[in-house]
Amino acid sequence: CGKLVQQDRHGASLDLDIPKGVLASRLSVKPETFSRILHSFSDQGLVKVRGSRIEILDLEGLQRCAESAGICGQNFGPSKTR
Repeated sequence: CGKLVQQDRHGASLDLDIPKGVLASRLSVKPETFSRILHSFSDQGLVKVRGSRIEILDLEGLQRCAESAGICGQNFGPSKTR
């Protein structure tokens, strides 16, 4: 879905190689919902969005946000057979 441009212990930058609407669909959310989520994260200082580049400014804050939403650690992709 994207190419990691840089990463350090505080955050990362990635360039999306698919449109945000397609990414929203893969996440099973409407494009408007995905846009609102990104806007909310931006308002909280967690990410910066510039076109197809998403910069994670506060990785720990983003993880806390995911944990409080009850989504951290869940497997969203196909389950792996053991």
